[in-house]
Amino acid sequence: MHTCDFIAKYLKKRGVKQVFGTPGSDTINLINAFSDQGINYVLTHHENTAAYMASTYGEITGVPGVVIVTKGPGITNLASGIASAHLDRRPIIVFSAIIDPELLSKNPHQEVPLVAFGGLITKLSEEITSANVTTLLDRAYNVAIDPRPGAVYLPISPVQAIAEIDIDDSEIDGTITSTNKSRTIDKKSLDKANDLITASKKPIVVAGVGSVASKISDELLSFIHKINAPACVTLQAVGNIPCNDTLYLGMYGWFGTPIDEMLEEADLIITVGLDGWDIIRPYKSKVPIISIDDADVNDRTFQPVTVGLKGDMGETLNSLQNLLGERGTDFAWLKKARDCFDKIHNFELGISSEYKESSGIAPQAVYKEIRKVVPEDTVIAADAGAHKSLASQAWLTNLPLKYFVSNGLSPMGFSLGAAMGAKMASPKAPVI
Repeated sequence: MHTCDFIAKYLKKRGVKQVFGTPGSDTINLINAFSDQGINYVLTHHENTAAYMASTYGEITGVPGVVIVTKGPGITNLASGIASAHLDRRPIIVFSAIIDPELLSKNPHQEVPLVAFGGLITKLSEEITSANVTTLLDRAYNVAIDPRPGAVYLPISPVQAIAEIDIDDSEIDGTITSTNKSRTIDKKSLDKANDLITASKKPIVVAGVGSVASKISDELLSFIHKINAPACVTLQAVGNIPCNDTLYLGMYGWFGTPIDEMLEEADLIITVGLDGWDIIRPYKSKVPIISIDDADVNDRTFQPVTVGLKGDMGETLNSLQNLLGERGTDFAWLKKARDCFDKIHNFELGISSEYKESSGIAPQAVYKEIRKVVPEDTVIAADAGAHKSLASQAWLTNLPLKYFVSNGLSPMGFSLGAAMGAKMASPKAPVI
């Protein structure tokens, strides 16, 4: 079969159902190969929109969003979309054309060092050929979804796309490898974390974007109730702890909120899936910090880390719950958590007495009114700008993967593409 046919058949077996992009003549064979497998090519007006659609589609479905664009300006136009997915920890696989080395001296039209260019803004950037496709494609797929998820880039020349490879349909399954790597948690670290939690009177949990990608909202909620710890989320983790939960504080990262006061008073900070990209500023702590992550426990946001627990975050949270004995409850601390939430939503997000309707609609009022009339499973996509933090505080949702914002790169224009990708992944849910 042709190289492009193998790519389409392999990705179909991995669950790909949509491909996004802006085509060029050099990518027609690859696009047609996907079409032959019943995979729809979603045409976009701009390459970045394709990446924004693919990134939210991939985050919701758990299957990397796939993008196909032409060489040269096709990939340079896509730069913001690739970097956004990469920094926001959303899985996408990007294909583009590339000039075949044998043709460079004859026609260097639109030549850009694409592999090197892609390497700056992806987890992996390598050229696909007929010689490496059966191994490279599988490795790239796993890299895209492994902790932490992100973008991979695989340019392929038109010559290589139609080159014959010695494999038949029955052998494709044999090229697929599992991403479920064993990540055993160190027992001594677990015991040390357990001792810190048991001794604490005023613990607080900060959940980041990694907790969304790992889909551990149930384990996270069970854990914070087991230890009676108030919890907040970062911008991209809104909804991963239900906003109507009594232990929920709100979104952390907005300057000067009551959550800062809670952090100052806490005697233990536990971060879950927090990697530094999804938060606005660092926090230097005077109290012990436990960092729970499946990729890197060297938390760049909360420093210094006292105990790092690297491995499957869901299993880590469950293991800690099984170890923990009875803890005393500081009811004053829990009341302060509820007061913190109320202060944010009733005071800081309230309408000023100086506000006049003639000045326009207060943005927080828009979110509150929309929330009253839309279903619980409504998806919101917010664009970049000063309103982003306000939206992340004001929009109350009790479900994960219902609020999308880019906080890694924060490109303008993200929200429309993100909303369209979310709608394709969740066709029954209202999307705003």
